[in-house]
Amino acid sequence: MAERELAILVTAKDLAGRVLKGVTGDVNRLGKATAGLSRGVGMLAKGTFVVGAAITAGLVAGVKGGIDSLAELEDATTAVDGALAASATAYGTTSRQIADWANQIEAATQAAFDDKAIVASAATLIRYGRVAPQLLRPAMQVMTDLAAKTGSVDSAAEMLAKALADPASAAGKLTRAGVVLTDQQKAQLISSNKLTKEETKHYNALKRRSKSQAEAYKAGLLADKQVKAQAFLLDALAAATKGAAAASKGPYRDAQNILADTWEDVRRALAEGFLPVLERGSALLNRELAKPETISRIREVGQGLANAASAGIDFAQRIPWEHGQRGAQR
Repeated sequence: MAERELAILVTAKDLAGRVLKGVTGDVNRLGKATAGLSRGVGMLAKGTFVVGAAITAGLVAGVKGGIDSLAELEDATTAVDGALAASATAYGTTSRQIADWANQIEAATQAAFDDKAIVASAATLIRYGRVAPQLLRPAMQVMTDLAAKTGSVDSAAEMLAKALADPASAAGKLTRAGVVLTDQQKAQLISSNKLTKEETKHYNALKRRSKSQAEAYKAGLLADKQVKAQAFLLDALAAATKGAAAASKGPYRDAQNILADTWEDVRRALAEGFLPVLERGSALLNRELAKPETISRIREVGQGLANAASAGIDFAQRIPWEHGQRGAQR
């Protein structure tokens, strides 16, 4: 009986040992798995932080770039507003409409020239070229194509403005830019600031009755001839320069320009979305910085930083630099 009980006890002990050993192995494997999972979670968290930081940095850079682009566009439209206000001619359009035209021209020319430069140069056409309102849009297109020859929209605008302001003497200016007009075109432009024989006869007849009526008649005729001369000149230039801006870059540069333009639009959209937040932050800073106590606290912070820097310099001066150099030489 005792031997039998002993055998049972030994068998049970052996079985329990094997079970316990298996459980221990399972626990060890679970511990390793848990440790691996912990490391994985840690790596995931670190990776998530890095990705999040990169996204945040990209977002900040995008918003800043968008703000810069919008500010530059605002400067250009402000220049256009000033030119429209100073003009004696009622244009019946706005700087926003002109900005939309510039964006269309930029897209049509594969973004060869930036829309902000086109907007800013439109102000030159209005202020100095005295371009007729109905001719402004085609003049902007010709200006952009002409820029492929002159090298920039600004220089093209300056040249075109001079030609539009005085079509009668435009031939010489355009020839220097490489745009040659025919003799017939030159003759038609030259006649734009003169009255015909019949017009002169009627003018003299009016002058005998009323000088003011005669001058008003002459001014109206010359203004009408000016508009027709500008339209004729733009047609001639459009025929000579059509497609020049779009063809001025190769496919790789076109792709780069279009991508840059698209990214600029994205950045502008981001900046416009953040504008309310930026305005709130700016208002808060303006209010706080207007308070003398705020300036005083900022000054105290600056003084504290200066004191810390000074203490660091004092500590560096007490380091026996010479002993270190001698030891290195030995």
